[in-house]
Amino acid sequence: CIASDEAGCGKTEVVHQQAFARKKRPVTIPISGPLDVDRLIQRLSAISWKPSDCMHLDVGHTSSPELLSDVLVQLGLWRTLQAGCLIFVAPAVTQIYVELANLSDGQWGAKLPFYQLVPPFVVGFDVQRFIVPQDPRNDVQVVCGALDAYDKQLLDISTLKLGSGPVVPVSRGRELLQKYIVAHINRPSFALLNAVLRALSIQVASFGASMYFQVKTLQDLQKPASIRSMLLGELIKTTASFLSRAISMAKLRQRRERGGQIVAGGDDATGEIFEGMASWSNAPPMLLFHRSDRQTLSLVCRDSKQVHRSFCELFQSQQANGTRWTPPDYHAMTTKELEERFARIVLRHGCELGQAEAESKYVVSPDNFVKMVWISLRVEARIPVIIMGETGCGKTSLVRHLARLQKVVFKCLNVHAGITDSDIEKFVKQCEADAESGVVWAFLDEVNTCDHLGLISELLCHSQMHGRRVSRNVVFIAACNPYRLKDLDDAARTAALTLSDTSRRRKH
Repeated sequence: CIASDEAGCGKTEVVHQQAFARKKRPVTIPISGPLDVDRLIQRLSAISWKPSDCMHLDVGHTSSPELLSDVLVQLGLWRTLQAGCLIFVAPAVTQIYVELANLSDGQWGAKLPFYQLVPPFVVGFDVQRFIVPQDPRNDVQVVCGALDAYDKQLLDISTLKLGSGPVVPVSRGRELLQKYIVAHINRPSFALLNAVLRALSIQVASFGASMYFQVKTLQDLQKPASIRSMLLGELIKTTASFLSRAISMAKLRQRRERGGQIVAGGDDATGEIFEGMASWSNAPPMLLFHRSDRQTLSLVCRDSKQVHRSFCELFQSQQANGTRWTPPDYHAMTTKELEERFARIVLRHGCELGQAEAESKYVVSPDNFVKMVWISLRVEARIPVIIMGETGCGKTSLVRHLARLQKVVFKCLNVHAGITDSDIEKFVKQCEADAESGVVWAFLDEVNTCDHLGLISELLCHSQMHGRRVSRNVVFIAACNPYRLKDLDDAARTAALTLSDTSRRRKH
């Protein structure tokens, strides 16, 4: 049994490492949401268990903790599961691992009797456990290679050989990541570190390929060589801030709720935490290399007044004949101009910008422009995307228009309280069928209105459905409604509004 104090601390990786050390292949069985034991038995019985397999029970939130505990006791201690006339017996050679999700209240012991019978092995974040692959083309090695040159003060005088040069040793890689990335992330985790490295590697690779920032080019133009170090530092800073704030606020919510603190703080505390999550209006200015040529840079910001002086100095250094550089005024650009700028930043070389439907009246504002860039960068780095906003504020329209611009198929599932896991499975299988001929964006709308958040989390975070890998061509994006405090007077009026009241008002 494996648990952790926070999400993203590598519980699944620990399970895999222990299984592989025993020469076993983990077969993941997610258990969450409404617990249907009959169906779980059918799922377990349908698997062709081999001597080399082991069972990995990935346990998430459920509304039936006592029933869940009974299931875990039967499987974990007796290696059987029975419900009515149905029974499953695990093969004698099959080892069983139980992974307990990091619930927001952190009170597995009180909710799950199994927790007391089998005390879990608790894991936490430690950069010394982080895996630094020895493949020079790996995202981690690309970033570590640049950081190694930066740390040795060689970045400004030598050319980066990313993807082909000598690899950074494991111990040295961990040292660099701790010094330049982990130390600047609030409440780090393996999930967050991997997300930052995936997004940063794209920018670092473009930085290494850009002819405008090569050492010799800067020397020929009589520009200061320190520009290279300045640029890399800003890329690290903006990428980390781009990703970490929303995740750190989610972790803060977990801490505030843990141990009954959320009860003491009341709904005001929960509202404060949700209001503190990353929002478009607080998006920091970002330096981004154009994916169209991997040579030039753009500054993406909502307000030119927010641009830091170091950004201005960097762009000013690239101006010819002393021309004064000014930040782009996105508010003065038309929809067509913003979409063309978006295409240069996001689309790869050779990819054309898609056209909206003839009857479409969608207007790209500076605010929407920033949102589209953020979403596209996260999708490219395979980072889960969840958009929070009020009902009817345009979340679906934004993602649909963005899909058209990138020429990908857009599929939408309107999630509601009555939806079943079978409905979600049917939608995913249809998306997989469509993905045989290209990329499909599967948009799950209002996901926080249903009881199957465990399944939705599996799709968003792991691209898996009931332990099965979903086609890589299917990209999951979700939307949810924000937490909102209800006015006490409104709540009282709602509670006092009876059926007879509504009938009387309708009659008169």
